[in-house]
Amino acid sequence: MNDVRIDCWCITCDETIAHAQRLNGDFMLGATPRFIVCPDCGNKRCPRAAYHDNACTHSNEPGQPGSAYPALPAWDEADYRRDGDQALTALAASIARYDRQEEGE
Repeated sequence: MNDVRIDCWCITCDETIAHAQRLNGDFMLGATPRFIVCPDCGNKRCPRAAYHDNACTHSNEPGQPGSAYPALPAWDEADYRRDGDQALTALAASIARYDRQEEGE
């Protein structure tokens, strides 16, 4: 992946050019403030959006090889519910402490 092109639209070329501009003192120039997508399928997670020589997969699934977007972390619904319950318990305790302070003043 050494083929960086000035007129390219991919994330790799865009970031490489922006880095070179900053090294040359052009701090006002940075990565293009645009949403980069694959020109073939329009998906941001397509590997071709990350690098112009990658093949288009016509997929927007995270974690594709070559994509700039990693796979989403796995989560366990039981952990999510337990964490949510703990947060609600802590919030209720905090509200009760506040109410007791208000009553004591």
